This record gives sequence, C-alpha cells and structure tokens, in this order.
Amino acid sequence: MSEMSPSANFSSFVECQLDRVDVLLMRVGSSQVGWHCQDGIVRSLSETDRDDGENLLRRELGANPLGIAESEKWIGGNWGERFYRYCTDTLGGDFSRVELLTDDAIVEDCARSGLKRLILWAIDPQESLWFARLISGKVRQSWHQLIEVNVLTPDVAAGKAQTGEAEVESLQHRLKMEVLPFALQDAIEADEPDRFVLAIRDFSGDNAFSTALERCAPSLARQCRVLHLHPHPVATSETEGSDESAARYKITTLADDNWALDRLRAIAAWRQGWFQEAATRLAAYPNFYGGVLSELARRLTLLSRGETHRFVHDRDLGIESWLQDPTFSQLADPNLVELWREQLAYLKKHPYAEAWEATFSVERLLQQGSYTRGFLHFAQTLEQLLYLQYKDRDWLAQGLIVDRDRPKSAANANLYQPGIKQLISAWCKATRQDKNGSVYRLFDRIGNTRNAILHYGGAIPFDDVLLVWSTTGMPVEFTRPQYVGLMARMKETLSLACDRNWKIPEPTLGQALSEWGLGLVISHG
Repeated sequence: MSEMSPSANFSSFVECQLDRVDVLLMRVGSSQVGWHCQDGIVRSLSETDRDDGENLLRRELGANPLGIAESEKWIGGNWGERFYRYCTDTLGGDFSRVELLTDDAIVEDCARSGLKRLILWAIDPQESLWFARLISGKVRQSWHQLIEVNVLTPDVAAGKAQTGEAEVESLQHRLKMEVLPFALQDAIEADEPDRFVLAIRDFSGDNAFSTALERCAPSLARQCRVLHLHPHPVATSETEGSDESAARYKITTLADDNWALDRLRAIAAWRQGWFQEAATRLAAYPNFYGGVLSELARRLTLLSRGETHRFVHDRDLGIESWLQDPTFSQLADPNLVELWREQLAYLKKHPYAEAWEATFSVERLLQQGSYTRGFLHFAQTLEQLLYLQYKDRDWLAQGLIVDRDRPKSAANANLYQPGIKQLISAWCKATRQDKNGSVYRLFDRIGNTRNAILHYGGAIPFDDVLLVWSTTGMPVEFTRPQYVGLMARMKETLSLACDRNWKIPEPTLGQALSEWGLGLVISHG
C-alpha cells in the first residue's frame, strides 16, 4: 500500500518500512474528508474543491433536514458540522459514507501493524474540528480493533502556508507540552519503551505544523521510534468509487544528521556493555541496520544482566530467533552464521558450556567498574560449574560431602542443595588437591569472600578483589585497562574448575556476536 521514495520532504527524515505502529497522530484538515454520494462519486468536502459539486453535496443532505437557514454561509466548519450532524442525527450514527481521501490506507496499514490508539489533532477549533469528528466516527465504525480514538483541539491554526515564526513557536510549544506527551503516555508505561513506535501523519509542505514537528523530531526520537507518514494529495475533487490516491503514501524516519551523533553514542554504549542504551539509540534507525542491531543489543542485554538461560533457551526473546532473522543472514558471512547457530545448539545441549557463557557478563561488569557485582557473578559461575560436576559424578553418593552435612535419607538427597563451600571442599577431595596448595587456598578464599559480601551486605573494591589471588600466590598481571588482567585470571580459575573432558567454546557466543555487531555499527559511518 505504501510507496517508497528516494528522498524525504524533511532534511531530518529518510525512507523506511512500516512494520509496527503503537500510536498514530494525525493532523486533520478539510481536504482529507470526502463523501460517497448516491451517484457513486466520492466528493471532497474541502471548500477549495467544492465549486461544481456543491449543489450535489447539498442534495445528499436532503431538503435542509437539519433546519439550518439557507442564507447561512457554508463555511468550512459549517460544512463539516452539517455532515457530522447528518451522520449522527439523520443516519443514526452511520459514518459508512464518509471517505478518508488520503488516510484510508494509512489507517488500514497501521491497524495491521498493531495500532493501539489514534489521535486526531484538529488544527483549529472551528474549521477542522468537525472534520476530525467525521474521521473519528468513520474510524470507530470501520476499524473495531482500534483501542481508542482521541480528538484534540489546539488553540492555533497551523495548517495555512506562510505562517509566521510566532505561530510556529506557539505550535511547537503545544506539541512539546501537550500533544506529544499525550501521544507518548503509552510509551512510558510500556515494558520495552525503546520498541514503541509513534507514527505522525502530515501533508508535505512548508507550514507551521511541519516546521514545528521537525524542530521537535530530534528529542522525540530519543524517547521512541518515530515514523512520518506523507500521503499524496488528492488529485481531483470527484472520483468514482474509492479514491485510488488514498492508497499511496510515503514513510520516513529520522535520518543522517541525528544518526551521526546517535551512532557515536551507540558505539560508546556498546563498547562499555550498556546494551540497553545502545538498543534504544539504534532502534530509531532501521535503515542503518538499526533494526537488526537493536534486536541484537536487546538480547545481549539479557546476557549482560546474568540471564544466560533466557539468552540461550527463550525462543522469542533469546538469541535463537535473532539468528534466524533473514536480515542478519544477509549481513553476516554465511560461515559465521552457520558457526554461531551450531554454537547455540551446543550451548543448549551442554549445561557447562551455557554456564561458561556467563563470563561475558562478568567481563562487562568489571569493565563498567562494578567490581562487587562482577566478583559475585564470577563466584556464582564457579559454583555452577562445581555443581554440575556434583550432579554428574554424584559426589553425594561418593561420600565427598562431609557426614554432618549429608541428608539423612535418599529422598532428601534428591532435594539437597550444597553451598559453595561444600562444593569447593568436595571438588578438592575429588581432584586430590592439597589443602595447603595454592589452588585449594584460592578456591577457599573465593568462597569466603563471596559469603562475606552476601552475609554482611558489603562491597569489595578493585584492590581487594586482586588480593583474592595475590594472597594465594597467583597475583594478577598489571594491564591497561586494569580489569583485563583480572578477567584473564578469573577465566584461568574457572578453567581449573572444569572437567577435563569438557569442551569450552571460545570466544563465547555472546562475545562473538557483540564484536560482530559493534564492527557493523562502526563500519556504517
């Protein structure tokens, strides 16, 4: 239904696809509304198009059924009011003969894309208010799936060409203070506001609305994804049947000038592991690979938060659905696509490989300076690797858990959950570690430090994290950035806790995808 164009009407917009719409904001004027006459002709209600068809439109209303004085001038608002009252009073609320000359396809496509609310902005309270009410009646009758239709009436007229700067500023203020906050209230309450899509419909041209909207666009795009819908003007005032020009419109979104700045901010956020921020900035630029990259960043957010299981196993929100995305397959090397899909299958099959995937989030936390959270997540990963061996090799049955901690019955044994200190002690017995040796002392120090943080609710600075290794004879090599040496030592420690038969994928899937995604953002300058 939509027509793509190589260029946009505004310098801050470029073409894109219509795939999702949450709220549609439509500026209303008289030229958008037509009437399906009894002779099969659709006639515009615009006063500029009325000349020859005026008498025919008058006949549609009958012999003055509303009792309006014939001497009264048929101004735009009066004309719209007459047809609105004719629909409500004479036709009993039937708006089926109202035609959306330029917006039928827009509303239809938005409804198919999940539209939840339509906001009709009457550009002045006299002339366009009644046309907005006609459109509202038509939409409510024709698109039942729309949750809500609102009509807003501003105090200024913004639809006239060659408006002054004062009027533009007044309209811009109204957009920022009233209209857009009202349109975005659903985004504030949304679970994923970065996915929220606001579509704004307007005629092309240099008028106050267009100018004010363009000025609001940069700040607006940082709150949600913004689409601009440009319907083509109706060619004639009379068309047999439905007006075909209504099926043509152009879709644009914010473009290069904002992309240059947001791209740099997305790169900085990505490098630091702030994937949610990167996803929000990239989501507004689907034409710059932003769609596929924002979805990747959103999934890496799960991993960085320690939600490894969801990252691996969730079919919708996890990485699997993204790896099947055709856009990703077109952008990445086919060998890499196959490699990463095989690696995901391996993670699903081998719990130890899934546990090792957590090293990605440990490194991100250290990189961000969250040393306490990073250390706790490291210790949790160590505990998980030991627990997998506890279950696989049945350390409980082997008597590797000390007598006072063992369950009294076999039934309770299945529910028994040993702590990190018990697992460390059992692992050292199973691997015949010397209690005076550096490995045993290191593992014991990790368990004690982890428990102290959790039991006393304290924090651990970077230097104290280093002491965990240096006091056990395994000092951390000095590096810049300083977290790199610590992360290397943490991985060495986790490797010690792994079964010798395990095959640990390196780099992790999260690390490989993160580096690929960052490279794509950097290369698309």
